[in-house]
Amino acid sequence: MSSRFAVLAACAAVFCAVAGAAAAGPAPQISISTTPETKGPYVGWTTGADGAPRYAPAGVTLPAAVAGQAEPELRDLEKGSDGAARYGAPGDDQIWTSVYVFKPGVADVALLTLQADAAVRRAGVPAGEAQAASLDGAAVGRRVLYPAYDGIVHGLTIARAGPWVVKVRTSGPAGRPEAVAAAMDEALSGVRWDQNAFAPAPAVTTLAPCPADGKRKPAKPAAMDTTDVLGALVVTAAAAQKSAETPLDLAHACLVAGAYTPERPIQIVHFADPDSGRRERTLVLLGDAGAALDISSSPSLQGGKPKYVMGKREGGDSYSVVGAFKDWPSDQQILDLFKR
Repeated sequence: MSSRFAVLAACAAVFCAVAGAAAAGPAPQISISTTPETKGPYVGWTTGADGAPRYAPAGVTLPAAVAGQAEPELRDLEKGSDGAARYGAPGDDQIWTSVYVFKPGVADVALLTLQADAAVRRAGVPAGEAQAASLDGAAVGRRVLYPAYDGIVHGLTIARAGPWVVKVRTSGPAGRPEAVAAAMDEALSGVRWDQNAFAPAPAVTTLAPCPADGKRKPAKPAAMDTTDVLGALVVTAAAAQKSAETPLDLAHACLVAGAYTPERPIQIVHFADPDSGRRERTLVLLGDAGAALDISSSPSLQGGKPKYVMGKREGGDSYSVVGAFKDWPSDQQILDLFKR
C-alpha cells in the first residue's frame, strides 16, 4: 500500500472527515479557552436517594457531602461535557469545595495541573508544592496545598479516568490548612465511576526550562490543501489516542520560561524525540480547562516537504486545523498570536 493510501486508510479508521481545502497560514488571533461561567442547571445532573449527585454524561457519582457541606449546587458548564458541583460557600470558619468533571482537549494530569496551578496563583496566591494524590495507597493524580493568602488557604487536586478529568478546588480559613487538605482528599475519595477508574499517575516531576530560541527566525506560513489536512488529522489523532492511554513523556519535554502572564494565561511545552532529540510536538496550553494548540510535523501525502500544522484541541475529541508553517514556529511567533 502506498504511503498516501496508508494515511487515508488510517484517517478513515479514526473517522476523520474533511470538506474542501484549508486556508493558508495561521489565524491572526487565537481565543483563549478558560473554565467557562456556569450556565445550568441542565439535565446532566441527578441526585440519588442518599443525596449523592450523579453526572450522567461521565457516568460518575460525587459524594453526598464534603466537610459536612451537603446538598451541593449543581451546574453544567458546557451541556453534556462539563459539570460542576459546589459544596458550601465562603463564610466565617467555613470550608467550601468545588468539584469539576470535564473532558479536556489534552487529558494529561501533569499538564492540567500546570495550568490549573497557574490559574490559582494568578490572583497572587503563593506557590505550593505538587505532590501525588493517592487513593488506597496508589497515586492517581496531582495535589497542591497552597500557603495562606489574604486569610484563605487553597487546595487543588486533579485526577483522570479515561477521557474524563476530575478537578477539586477547596478553600478555607488560613488557620485550618489541615481541614482544607482533608476536605480535598474527602472529595476525591468519594468519587465513584460507573465504568471508568482513576488512572495511575506517574511520579511528580518538574518540567525543565527550554533553551532560549531568540535567534530562531519566524517560520513562514504554508498553504494547505485537503490532503495536508488529512495528514495532520492522522498525526494528531494518533498523538491524542496515545496520551489518552498513557501519560505524556515529560522526561523529554521542556517549558518555555516567561510565556505565562496574568494577561496571557498560556504555557508553551516542547516535546523532543527520545532518540534524535529533535522537536516532534509543541503544545500551547490555554487557560485551565484543558484546551491547547497542538503543533506537529504533518507528513506530505504528495511527496513534498512536511508541513508543521497547528490545530486547536478542546473538549475531548474536538480538533480544528488553524494553519500551517514551513518550519517550527518560534516561541515569540506563537506568543504574537495572542497579542490583543
